[in-house]
Amino acid sequence: MRCEEVMTREVECLGPSDTVNVAARKMRELDVGFLPICRADGTPLGTLTDRDIVLRVVADSQPYTTTAESCMSPDVVACRADDEIERAEALMRTNQVSRVLCLDDVGRVAGVISLADIAQYEAEQEAGHILADVKQPETHAH
Repeated sequence: MRCEEVMTREVECLGPSDTVNVAARKMRELDVGFLPICRADGTPLGTLTDRDIVLRVVADSQPYTTTAESCMSPDVVACRADDEIERAEALMRTNQVSRVLCLDDVGRVAGVISLADIAQYEAEQEAGHILADVKQPETHAH
């Protein structure tokens, strides 16, 4: 299965000069803890998590006008939307992250795939296998 089949497509990006106050409000509004920080053309520069805001802004008594770019994680962990889901899993494992950006053919954010998305996909696959096993006609030895 490809990432684009399970990824979240509705991804809100912030600009590098947006403040952490704007980021926190957007996270609350969307009920997310992760936002990509993107150039105007949609290519990612980094990511900002609620944890980044707590550790790099709140804990250091930085102003809420601090820019997203100054406290984001600059390492973009990404795959292509048409990659197999195993590629996203491998990136999560290698980079010890729970979300991976999915990029389109020109490097713009097309979606996000999370550990929860993968867990749900795998649970559905397992349920399908169990159902298939249960539905198998029993063979009786005579």
